[in-house]
Formats: sequence, structure tokens, C-alpha cells
Amino acid sequence: TPSARADVAATYGGLELGVAAVLVWMLRRGDIRTGLIVAALTFGGLGAVRLAHLAASGGSAFVWFLLAAEAVGLALALWGARHAVDGSP
Repeated sequence: TPSARADVAATYGGLELGVAAVLVWMLRRGDIRTGLIVAALTFGGLGAVRLAHLAASGGSAFVWFLLAAEAVGLALALWGARHAVDGSP
């Protein structure tokens, strides 16, 4: 339905653009560690909900691929936050 398409566009388009804008803003301020933590929390939230959905109702190979990508993103963001040196880029 048009309402469902608008919701998907807002979730997978608007929300991600907003998070990307926050991350760019943090990068420009030199707040690398906080930006990486925001990225880790974002990947973690997406992955947690996707994993709960998979546990409840299963999913396709593509959904498992997305979960794996989110897990890698989470791991890299956490590693980066641990090793980040804040300051102007």
C-alpha cells in the first residue's frame, strides 16, 4: 500500500540519511570515537531486531546476509571506537 511504501522509505531512507548526517557532523567536529559508538549502536540495533525476527519466523538467505553485514559493521565500529584518536581530521 502507499502507506507501507512511505513507512519503508522513511525507515530505510530517511532514518539512515539522518544517522549519516550525524556521523558526518561528528567527523567534521573531530569526535571520531562518539561517531563510531553511534554507528555501533545503530548496527547493533538493526542486528538485534533482525535476529529476533529470524528466531521468531525464519528468513531468507538475504536476511541472513544482512544480519552478517550488521554484525561485521558492529564489530568494526566497536574496534574503531576502542582504537580511535579523537581530534580534527
